[in-house]
Amino acid sequence: AIVVGAGMVGLATAATLLDRGWQVDIIAETFMENTTSWGAGAIWEHPAYLVGPVDKAAAWTKRSLEILTAMSKDPACGVLVQRFTTVYHEAAQPVDNEETICPNFVRSTSLLHDPNLGPDATTTFKDAWAYDVPTVNPPVHMRWAMKRIASRGGSFVQAHVARLDLLRHRADLIVNCSGLGAHVLAGDPDIRGVQGDLLHVFAPHLTSAYACFWPDSMAYVFPRGDGTAVVGGTAHPGVAGDHLLAARPLTEADRKTILDRCASIVPSLATAPVLNSWSRFRPMRPTVRLEVQAALPGDACQTPIIHNYGHGGSGIVLSWPCAEEVAALAAPYLLAASGPAGSACPRARL
Repeated sequence: AIVVGAGMVGLATAATLLDRGWQVDIIAETFMENTTSWGAGAIWEHPAYLVGPVDKAAAWTKRSLEILTAMSKDPACGVLVQRFTTVYHEAAQPVDNEETICPNFVRSTSLLHDPNLGPDATTTFKDAWAYDVPTVNPPVHMRWAMKRIASRGGSFVQAHVARLDLLRHRADLIVNCSGLGAHVLAGDPDIRGVQGDLLHVFAPHLTSAYACFWPDSMAYVFPRGDGTAVVGGTAHPGVAGDHLLAARPLTEADRKTILDRCASIVPSLATAPVLNSWSRFRPMRPTVRLEVQAALPGDACQTPIIHNYGHGGSGIVLSWPCAEEVAALAAPYLLAASGPAGSACPRARL
């Protein structure tokens, strides 16, 4: 199998296929720190951020909670379970059964006495709830996933893929995890970039996550368990062609806006040293595309393609349950490829 794309969705897909008996090559133009996944906030939340359809997203989110919580038992995975408190300036109501789905859910104004929220929290905010969530440290998690892939015989090829059909003679299965690249590779006009901006700060005193929402903005603080925290953020809707552009870099005014907004929740962040900033386009689509595409026209090899992209702002969190679904869709083709007749087309590893 060939997996196209080396963000966390591609890495989880490759690792899962290897576990199910496939031989896997990952081919991508960018790896690790040059991917959208590398700098993301990567906290589990319900409902999933910028993801549809609602019913599928809810099932993936539930499964993700199980997978990431189990992974948190191994420090090498880079997954941390921590308390996540959301505060509101007005009374609010949980949505989509948050109170029953989210672990150890508590709604109480007593949460506003948290010292990290500062002495004015009880007058600034009117409502709050909290629950336990897995948070992923993307650099650690991605390195761990790549080691897992390599240890199982997977390979990595850095190259530009202009067309999926050019790979059809190389594998019995192609999995498209190209994110925004699907605009070209899959000819998909529905994929759009939604720019996200955040900062990485040094805040070793924080061991819990926080968030607040306004009608036209949001702020969040996600500690990573290594003395740093992700603070953000923004969501600027993209337009056609954004997949070809670099995200607009943050200005000093942008950085100040993000820090000031986050410090309005956690005052100590006003003086937290900023380590770096991160701006990328999230691969937004009305619904995640996770399906088998029939063989391409003129493909004598009849190579199936499974598309797995369009995860919005939840790619890392949903990567593992979506990878499991890819593996289930791929299972019949593994049986066909390993049958007595083998493949109808000669294959060669990249």
